[in-house]
Amino acid sequence: MKNIFTALLIVFSFAANAQAQKIKPTDLPADIFTFIQANFKETVVKTASKETKKKSGLSTYSIVLEDKTELEFKDSGSWKKIDGKGTPIPVSLVPTPFWDYIKKNYPQQEVTKIDKGPQEILVKLVNGTELVFNIHGKFVRVEKVEVIENTDK
Repeated sequence: MKNIFTALLIVFSFAANAQAQKIKPTDLPADIFTFIQANFKETVVKTASKETKKKSGLSTYSIVLEDKTELEFKDSGSWKKIDGKGTPIPVSLVPTPFWDYIKKNYPQQEVTKIDKGPQEILVKLVNGTELVFNIHGKFVRVEKVEVIENTDK
């Protein structure tokens, strides 16, 4: 019983540390709204939420577009994640060193996801291959190779 109580206490303390609240797309910070308008002209915001960490006071904005693309932004307005959910994202959002590496080594592929971590950045290609780059743009490794076969015959 004591272990259950301890586990529940831990779960509730994490939940209390940050809570996401839905917001209107018009309540997004101007730089985030402008980023979406500039890079995703063919779609609109379906849902938006803001999560604020109680200890640090920093917020994260999560956005889902009508085309199912998921975006995540830091409080500063810089993006943390762009996930096209299998659909290619605009090439203009792929940092040049990453795109140069992809064009050279995976010439038939497009990027469907970029996820920035503190030290590494994961880039997912249409065929499911996941590439890891360091924060300076240097290729580090292939994280996962998942070849998706074309069933259009």
